[in-house]
Amino acid sequence: MRVRMKYVFLMLLFVAQMVIPLQQVQPVQAATLSKRNGAWLYYDDAGRQTDYTGLVKYNRRWYYVENGKVNFQATTLCKYGKKWYYVENGKVNFRYNGTVEYKGKEYTVKNGVKVGRGRAIQEKSGSKTLVVYFSVTGNTKPLAENVAKLLDADLYELVPEDPYTDADIAYYTNSRADKENEDPDARPAIAGTLPDVSGYDTVVLAHPIWYGQAPKILYTFLDQVDLSGKTVTTFCTSASSPLGTSAANLQKLEPDAVWLASRRFPAGAGEENLKAWLTEIGLYGKKDTQMTMTIDGKEVQVAWEKNDAVQALMDTVAKNPITVKATRYGGFEQVGSLGTSITRADAQTTTAPGDIVLYQGNQIVVFFGSNSWSYTRLGKLTGYQKDEIKNMLDKNAVTIELRMK
Repeated sequence: MRVRMKYVFLMLLFVAQMVIPLQQVQPVQAATLSKRNGAWLYYDDAGRQTDYTGLVKYNRRWYYVENGKVNFQATTLCKYGKKWYYVENGKVNFRYNGTVEYKGKEYTVKNGVKVGRGRAIQEKSGSKTLVVYFSVTGNTKPLAENVAKLLDADLYELVPEDPYTDADIAYYTNSRADKENEDPDARPAIAGTLPDVSGYDTVVLAHPIWYGQAPKILYTFLDQVDLSGKTVTTFCTSASSPLGTSAANLQKLEPDAVWLASRRFPAGAGEENLKAWLTEIGLYGKKDTQMTMTIDGKEVQVAWEKNDAVQALMDTVAKNPITVKATRYGGFEQVGSLGTSITRADAQTTTAPGDIVLYQGNQIVVFFGSNSWSYTRLGKLTGYQKDEIKNMLDKNAVTIELRMK
């Protein structure tokens, strides 16, 4: 009996040793969300409410928590682990593909995850010059920044959607750059939004030399913008490779641009070298000139077209101002001889009040009504109401003067 009781006692003692420690261990809880007074609050692993900011998974969705509460107004990027995720209205949007602005930079997002590095968002300064550059190893970037400073230009970096690694640009190793160089149709995607080039008169392209040519991302850019009528030049950086045919091949992509002489610079080229080149091609130190029009002695505001006809007219006026004795015709226009013939590119056109066109290559026409005929557009009076234009032009004759200032 005593032996049996001893075994019972030992058994009870063993069970007690097993049970008591289990009762002392608190159950572990995963971080979670709970709704309180209309707000979704964050609770950590221990069940405590904290001022945590970051992502948390709840009911199979990822939410953005800010200072301990889900912020359903937030649209941002948030880091979790080693990746950055796109948050839209407080939740990670894994279906989003596009760009997002975050802390002064623009980033590309694929399937809700940030890819590549961001590009600084450039505020347009009103400059008429844009410097566009591509730099992987960092040699081209400082030169592009110097050129932008000298020209008081806006600056735009070509950032590849799929960034280049050191292995990608290892020559003759069957690398990514090798393959792109060998493929005439290669067009590496550019991350983010391209600049609106319509407001610029001059564009400077800056790039390294790869295999004696501009990297194919420059081809992507030129395929996607229209530089017709704009003044364009390019410079490259290299340790020893010459400019070669790189500029000529870029020019083929924008045949209607006005191309200036290009130049190769070594890495680290100084400001004086850049300034000498820019002065040589007429970009540095030149004063902006524009063609003005007066009607009966009063200067009028004109938005001139960017085409060969206007350039030819400006070249003619730069030598000698032109005075046109115009007369009313058809009850809708004033027309007069320029005294010379200039480049024309006539097309069937329906005009509106204020339109300025070239007729038959040697006559300037300013409309206060409308007509349909074959003309070359030159420009348009701006800032005037229809009745103001009619009062200005609906008379037997007017004197039009063109000059540079």
